[in-house]
Amino acid sequence: MSVVWTIFTVVGYVVAGVVALLVFLLAILALDTLFARSPDSRLDLYRVDHHRGGSVSHRHIKHHDIRSVKQRRVAVLWLPGILARENQIDPIVSLFAGRDVYAARYAGRRFDGPTVIVPQVTVILHLLANVYDEIIVIGASHGGMVGTQAIDGIDAGVKSKIKQFIVFDSPTGADDFLSMPPAAVPFFTWFRPGVLSNIVFAWVLPLLNKLGGLPKEINIIRPDRENLQRLGLSHDTTYREFVDWVQDSAKRNLSGHRFSLWYSELRDMIESGRRGLPYTGLHGIEVMYLECLRNDTVKQPDAVNVWANEANAMVYQLNMTHCGMTENLDAIVTLLKVNLQYR
Repeated sequence: MSVVWTIFTVVGYVVAGVVALLVFLLAILALDTLFARSPDSRLDLYRVDHHRGGSVSHRHIKHHDIRSVKQRRVAVLWLPGILARENQIDPIVSLFAGRDVYAARYAGRRFDGPTVIVPQVTVILHLLANVYDEIIVIGASHGGMVGTQAIDGIDAGVKSKIKQFIVFDSPTGADDFLSMPPAAVPFFTWFRPGVLSNIVFAWVLPLLNKLGGLPKEINIIRPDRENLQRLGLSHDTTYREFVDWVQDSAKRNLSGHRFSLWYSELRDMIESGRRGLPYTGLHGIEVMYLECLRNDTVKQPDAVNVWANEANAMVYQLNMTHCGMTENLDAIVTLLKVNLQYR
């Protein structure tokens, strides 16, 4: 009897401890939400240039400085996905030779889509339209959702200059999330994490990366000689060396992110889906949807069917993971080369 009582006592303490921990974590999130300063979000803009030898530079510019850095007649605007930065476009930036390339970076403590990020993208599109003859917008995953909302908010004159909208494997909302249980979705709409959450939850993103955030070797395909050089790598780079390079690059790119920004990006994706993306605003623009066949992030063909039916998107399938820009570069380059040679 004493043994059974001891077991029940230990289990009781464990359960009580787990409940206390959960209450503490929820209290931290609630405190940050209570004292959240709104808005605490911004969009930084970078001019991205590809140099001989494969190196890529990123120069931070003010939005209103676009006119002063203009060099060519066509502009490319890259809108990154969640946990991505302005360098997400680097593996393919050389394909846009002869065009001025700009890339966004979501910054600040939180991602505030409706009142900050989407309006800022809309402003950038207006500024680009003032000085360029044509604009190509590219959205990776969440970036495709942001771009759709921003384009819906522009006037006809600006819209007429957007010749193409390229979308990399974008979802349409929480219903398309493969990696998030439906029961967890409401949790990402309740809070507005801030300073305390970033301290207490600092372990979350590193843990998620260890549990599957880094590219898996089975999905990595060594590119041909030309595309190795496009990445700034030697043409004699071995498969093993390339795998190490891809995984090390991913580790660097996935580090240093704030929990609060990641949480609020997920929140924005969920709420954007609930509001419904304004696909009709894309009518009249050539929409190119790139479906990633090895993706384990977005439910397909559910998402691609919506983009095809609602946005009249032309769908192209790529043998790559979700926005894995370096994991099968040959396929992306081949497709975009054919597409861009007619522009």
